Amino acid sequence: MSASKRSTIIVEHLRKQQMWDALARGKRLDGRDFNEQRPLEIELDVIKKANGSARVKLGDSEVVAGVKVETGEPFEGLENKGALIVSAEVLPTASPHVEPGPPDEDVVELARVVDRGVRESEMIDLDQLVLVPGKTVYTIFVDCSVVNADGNLFDATSYAVVASLLSAKLPVFEMQDDKVVDTGNTQPMPITTVPVSITAARIGDYVLIDPNSEEEACMDARITITTADEGFCAIQKGFTGSFTVDQIKKAAETARIKGEAVRARLKELTGKEWLAQAARRRKKGSTNLKGLGIKFGATVRRRYGKVYRTLHQKRRCPSCGSLRFGRVASGIWHCPKCNFKIASGAYDVDFEKLQS
Repeated sequence: MSASKRSTIIVEHLRKQQMWDALARGKRLDGRDFNEQRPLEIELDVIKKANGSARVKLGDSEVVAGVKVETGEPFEGLENKGALIVSAEVLPTASPHVEPGPPDEDVVELARVVDRGVRESEMIDLDQLVLVPGKTVYTIFVDCSVVNADGNLFDATSYAVVASLLSAKLPVFEMQDDKVVDTGNTQPMPITTVPVSITAARIGDYVLIDPNSEEEACMDARITITTADEGFCAIQKGFTGSFTVDQIKKAAETARIKGEAVRARLKELTGKEWLAQAARRRKKGSTNLKGLGIKFGATVRRRYGKVYRTLHQKRRCPSCGSLRFGRVASGIWHCPKCNFKIASGAYDVDFEKLQS
């Protein structure tokens, strides 16, 4: 719903006064604490013809997500990565205030915030989804339908997307005579981590997580914080109001704590099959390295780790074959055994250029 449509949701004066009185007592109208989520229900494989699917109910908000895997061209600038596309729609039957037609700005924002949380966490190892570099890659579509809207669609939709991806089976495609062929086999989705979003709303001086529709109609500002196994990976503020620094810090800590609980439930629900595989990927791609503090997000840590591992990998000296060949300064590479020295890249050696 757009802001103009949301403004038509009339919260009766008496009901609004009851809300303020409850907040002043440290409670909400539905009896929850400020940091308490509504009941969460997750059901897997609800769409039999999809590669993966999930239905999530967060309170009375309900979202269904389905995964469809195809092949296509990579995005420009990401020629060696698969593609991930998240879309969302709010069905006209989900709320009296939703009208049929193309998605409005709020639905577009919903899809973008959920997509950003999954993408920035690097939940899917898109490097493994390439058939022909620069030409043909796996394309993963996640389509979300809001069946019932009762507030906080960001978290409900995010949980549905993550659960559907965790339970999805990836078709095994092969290239034969420059054509993509479906072998009929499947493999687990290349999962590396589990992102979980927690949304908080500010009403006056009070900050509440998982706001329902009545609370959203009265809120001054909204913030969605996504965490993964490695730490914080995305944050998105919405609406016109603002948060103080202390409120953001408190919301971030709440997102971390609540995110761990939801993440554990998602992992338990979707089974243990992918856990060992993801652990191996995290170990292989670990970025818990010297010089990188905990304040950095998952994307920076993985990029740093890639450079770090490239720099410290074993290399044979092109002159004597010794494995003691390494960098002694930026762009200067030396073998102490035979005293062979060359100038090359700052973090790696281009042996092909050396041979030419």
